[in-house]
Amino acid sequence: MQPNDIPVAEDGEQLRQLAARLDCMTEDQFLLLARITRLTAATWRKRGRGPGFVRVGTRILYPMRLVQRFIETAARERDENTAARDAL
Repeated sequence: MQPNDIPVAEDGEQLRQLAARLDCMTEDQFLLLARITRLTAATWRKRGRGPGFVRVGTRILYPMRLVQRFIETAARERDENTAARDAL
C-alpha cells in the first residue's frame, strides 16, 4: 500500500491509521491507556519519566515497543517494591 492509498478519514482517525502503520500509538491513545491528562503526559516527557516518544511536527507519537518497555518496567518496579515492603 502506497502512502496515497490511505483512505481519507477524519483527522483523528487518519492519524490513528498512520500511527498504527508506523507501529506507534497516538498521544490520545496513550492518554487513554495510561489514564492520564495531556498535562501529565507533557510533564512526563519534559522530566523523562514516561515512555520514549517521537515528535512529528506538532504531533506526539509513542512507538509501541517503547510503551511496552515502559509498562514492563513499571510492573517490575511495582513487583520489586511490593516484595521489599512485604519483606519488612
